[in-house]
Amino acid sequence: MRSEEIQSLAKGLAVIRAFGPETPKLTLAEVARATSLTRAGARRVLLTLIAQGYVSMEDRYFRLQPRILELGYAYLASQPWWRPAQKVVEHLANEFDNPVAAGVVDGDAVTYLAHARPSRFEAFVRSVGTKLPVGISAMGRIILADLPDDALAKRLGEIRLFPLTKATLTDHAHLQQAILEARRRGYALIDQELEVGLRSLAVPIRDRGGRVLAAIGVSSSDPGFTMTSFVQRFLEPLRHASQTISASLPA
Repeated sequence: MRSEEIQSLAKGLAVIRAFGPETPKLTLAEVARATSLTRAGARRVLLTLIAQGYVSMEDRYFRLQPRILELGYAYLASQPWWRPAQKVVEHLANEFDNPVAAGVVDGDAVTYLAHARPSRFEAFVRSVGTKLPVGISAMGRIILADLPDDALAKRLGEIRLFPLTKATLTDHAHLQQAILEARRRGYALIDQELEVGLRSLAVPIRDRGGRVLAAIGVSSSDPGFTMTSFVQRFLEPLRHASQTISASLPA
């Protein structure tokens, strides 16, 4: 299989991934260092990306250009549930007065494909494209809960766990128990494992065949909620929203 890989394409993707929130602009040397390419190799890739309109250069610095969004949008547009999900999360964010998102598992992370938040959460830094650790996010756990036991055990063995708060589960056996409990209940609940004071609740989004393809969830840092009242307030509307998204899928 590796003999069929196109190494130049792999290098191009590595260069694109080198840019991010902490690295919006990079010099040639920085790109080479971040991608383990030679300076000559990094330069060839950057010049190709410039010619295609994906990167620009000013002085010594390279930057991604808006055209790069075409690559991400191609994936979003290929997901038949994405547009209905975005409308649903916008409606729920207003109804809940809390951030709402829908996402999929991508490696060790859950990636937001739809997101909305009320205006009072302007400082909330999540958005479409946000990635959260799959093992300690509510959406990640409820998606993993759909795996058969043997596949789940194998998947958990591949996940690296690390503490973000004192409440974060860092033991694979305890995480497996939490995921199995989410499977039994039909929803996943996270209490301050990602961030102190932050609770998250998520339910699965299923295709017409019943297979879990994504999840939708709500987050809140409102201290007025107990765990019980949090579930009572948001669970049924989330389930209804999930069903609405599922019903929008082609038969």
